[in-house]
This record gives sequence, structure tokens and C-alpha cells, in this order.
Amino acid sequence: MDVKNISSPEARPELKAIRASNQKPAAALSSEKVNVSRVDPVRVEVSQQPNRANSTRKSANDVINTLNVVSTITEEIDKIVTSLAGLADQASATDLPDSRRQILEDEAQQLLSALDERSQVQTDNGAKPLSGDPIELEVEEEFGKALKVILPETSKEQLGLGDIAISKVETILATRRSIGEARERLEELRSTVLETQNAVSEVLQRAEIASANQEASGSTIRDVDEALKLTGGIQSTISEQPAAALEAAQVSSSSIRLLSQE
Repeated sequence: MDVKNISSPEARPELKAIRASNQKPAAALSSEKVNVSRVDPVRVEVSQQPNRANSTRKSANDVINTLNVVSTITEEIDKIVTSLAGLADQASATDLPDSRRQILEDEAQQLLSALDERSQVQTDNGAKPLSGDPIELEVEEEFGKALKVILPETSKEQLGLGDIAISKVETILATRRSIGEARERLEELRSTVLETQNAVSEVLQRAEIASANQEASGSTIRDVDEALKLTGGIQSTISEQPAAALEAAQVSSSSIRLLSQE
């Protein structure tokens, strides 16, 4: 059987023109390179609110300083009362001359004046905590309850020592009784100061913890900010040198595969 060559029919000129118009160069068919540098950076906004923990801590320290002053003055007053008790003991001697007893009386009055002077002690803000001025501590709710303490007054009248006298034997017994009651009031004052110090210390401890937590939170935010800056630098490098970045990524992938096969 004879085989004949069959020639392909020539495309018509008008079809060639249509095909040529529909074709595009290979560069036009590739996707447009994404400009990574145009991506908006992520920002972390840190609220600059007042540090309430630091404010509470300062107030608590001020109260503690006041209580320390009160504690020191209380010990000084207690020594004065102890000295008054010693003078009363001396004056109770039956064979003591009246002139000597009067000298002891004068010494007792000097001690009472010193007692009143100690009771007028002032804090840095001008308050007189041993003369009826309250000790207050306003705190945020998360740090504990607000404190308001009015300490017992320690003037000679408030301690029951305003009318004591040791110049006469018949008044010495009553004077000793008054001195004993004054010591009880001073002991109550010590207890109140100690309880208040403990309460303020608890508030201060909560404020210290809150301040440390806030500092740790700020440090974390700064770390995030640095990480975002680093990410921005990497994005810029990829945008400027895409070929080098792609090569580095391929090398890293090959290294991972090699390690996984071991």
C-alpha cells in the first residue's frame, strides 16, 4: 500500500493575527513582586498611667515613719512615769523632812512638764498624733483597707497625772494609784501602735508586689517592641535582597532535612 505525505494545511492569515495579539511575554505572566516594606509596622502602645502602687507605698512609708516617732516618744514618756514612781516612793518615807519632800514635789512637776512637751511632738506634715490628731492612710482597694487611727493622748491630764502631789504623805497613796493607771494607758498605746504598724506593713507588702508586677509587665512590653523592630529589619532585608533570602531559606531547609535523617 502506498503511503503519501499529507501536508498540514496552512493557517489562514487572519487566524495568525488573532493568536499573536493574545500572546503575552513570559515576564508579564509572572506575579508582581510583593513589596514587604509597605506593610504597616505593628505598634504596642503603653499606657502611661500613674503608678498607684508607688503612691500607696510612699503614703505607707510616711505612716510608718510617724508610728516610729510615736513609739520613740512613748518610751520616753514611760521613762518619765517610771521616774515619777521613784519620786513617790522616796516621798512616802515617814521620817522624810517636809523640806525634802517639797524638793521631790518640784522635781515631779518638772517631769510632768517634760511629759507634756513630749506629747506635743509633731510629724513632718505638722500633725500631733499624741494630741488627738488622727493617723490616716488612704490606699487603693486592691492593696487593702484604708486606715484611720486615733491614738490615746499622752498629756498629763489624759494620763491621769494632772493632780498628783507628793508633798504631803496623805496624797502619796493616790499618786501611786494614778501612776499605775498611767502605765496601763501607755501599754495600751504601745499595743495600738504595734497593731497599726502591722496593718500598714501588710499594705506596704501588697504595694511592693504590685510595683514589681508592673515593672515586669513593662519589661515584657519592651521585649516585644525589640522583637518587632527585629522583624521589621528582616522584612526590609527580604524586600531589598529577595534572591539572597530565598537561597538562605533553601540552605536552612536542607540543613533541617539532614539533621532529621541522622
